[in-house]
Amino acid sequence: MLSRCLENLCASFNFDEDEIVVIDNGSTDDTSDMVVERFPSVRYYRLEENIGVGPARNRGIMVADKDVVMTLDNDAYLTTPFSTLKASIIDAHLDNPDLGVMGFRLCFPDGSYQFNGRCFPGFVQPFYSRIPFLRSIKYFKKQYNSHLNVNLEQISSGLHEVDYLLGANQIFMRKWLVKTGIYDESIFFGPEDLEFCWRVKRAGGRNMINMSIGIIHDYQRRTRKINKVFFIHVYAFYRTWLKMNSLKGQIQNLTQESEQTKAEFTEASEAGNTKIAELEETLKSAQQQRDTYVAALEQELEQLRSDSNKMTAESEQAQAASVERISGLEGALAEPNQKLNVAMSAEAESAEQVAEVEKQLRDLRAASDTLGQERNYLLDALTKEREAIASVRDEEKA
Repeated sequence: MLSRCLENLCASFNFDEDEIVVIDNGSTDDTSDMVVERFPSVRYYRLEENIGVGPARNRGIMVADKDVVMTLDNDAYLTTPFSTLKASIIDAHLDNPDLGVMGFRLCFPDGSYQFNGRCFPGFVQPFYSRIPFLRSIKYFKKQYNSHLNVNLEQISSGLHEVDYLLGANQIFMRKWLVKTGIYDESIFFGPEDLEFCWRVKRAGGRNMINMSIGIIHDYQRRTRKINKVFFIHVYAFYRTWLKMNSLKGQIQNLTQESEQTKAEFTEASEAGNTKIAELEETLKSAQQQRDTYVAALEQELEQLRSDSNKMTAESEQAQAASVERISGLEGALAEPNQKLNVAMSAEAESAEQVAEVEKQLRDLRAASDTLGQERNYLLDALTKEREAIASVRDEEKA
């Protein structure tokens, strides 16, 4: 199973960026030879004996160098390139800064969902999950379905918050180990995944399952039968359950929350002091810039005042010169104006004389016309007189 797991994982794995650590928990077969020969880039560590699931995972965490840890049981294997899983892990942490433990959807080889994103269990969970008869009772069936979080079975995409995830695939940042510690070394086999997720959630992390990507988990439960392994698991379960639900557990919760709050306050205080120092430095720099700017403005204002005074003096001098020039021009124009006035007076008199002459001329023309009419009358009378005389002479001759 380990060879299948590594083959699928290494197929698209970039060892320059990430690492694979295999902890051999006391195997007695040729696992070591197989890993060394077929997967030389994998970091392989063999333990002399089986120290338990949680403790073995802790050894892997101790030797790993990266900031993000992903557990993967040897009976699980990828059907999606690891690069796709990595991108999804990065996006999930970027979108959810308080993301605690994350896991991908685990499936059986036939593709059916394995219910690895679960709610915290009730007191009788070890029994109704192993005895089908109990699940035929409505109360226990409801408890069983609630524990398995069966509503997720109908969902095939997105991140969804859960209480805990099965340890076959858990992903978390190393910072949570600083806050909560590693897997419980006292749990040999059983609810080490439940207990770890409980501590992460108690420390403020949100545990989430990614339903968009599936991992095949060829899972064979070892505690279905009533045997030694079953009792080891049940003992570990109730020890964990009591820690999660007892008064001592609640006190531990409050103590840890208090310590966490104190740590967060200290961290916030230090950050605040750093921010205050930065602000004071920024303020000091701003004040220096302001003083420099004000000095530059005052210098510029003084220059403007000097330029203004200079321009005012030059303007007054120009105004005095203009007044003097205008006076000179007015004096120079006085005599021509006088002559012009005399000329205009003479012209007026000439105009009156011309008008008088024109009137006399009109009168003479009228008298001439009258004389012409009288001359014509006299000529007509003279003509008639001559004709009359001629007529008289002609009669005398006859």
